Amino acid sequence: MNIKYYLKLFIVIFIIFSLIEFITVIGLNFNELYKQQNLQPGVTIEGLDSQLTSGSKAFCNTHSGFDLEQSCKKLTNYNCNLTSCCIWTSDNKCKAGNNKSGPLFNSDSKGKTHPVDYYHFQNKCYGDKCDTYNN
Repeated sequence: MNIKYYLKLFIVIFIIFSLIEFITVIGLNFNELYKQQNLQPGVTIEGLDSQLTSGSKAFCNTHSGFDLEQSCKKLTNYNCNLTSCCIWTSDNKCKAGNNKSGPLFNSDSKGKTHPVDYYHFQNKCYGDKCDTYNN
């Protein structure tokens, strides 16, 4: 190894120690800054229900078309009924839809329509067989 390598190494180490000394001299304490901001370590995970108006609207605004159908399929019954763009169907699935037309995508790739006896939109039952099958 040559002298240039050792010189570069010495300069990097010198800069690091100088920075540490500078922080010590000016009295900068990162622990105190952390405490002053009342930051709590950890991660907060919020469900859709904790932000009922903004969360459900954001969900519907960020998804559209077939992407909405795929996203609705991932929701639970509870979260499905919180949105204004998904419905909970009689076959216990969350699908893209609304209170007026029911499911938006209700046919297979061959065009065959799948009948839905009833569906829930924001916890209200719609369809001819609501009284018969409603829990």
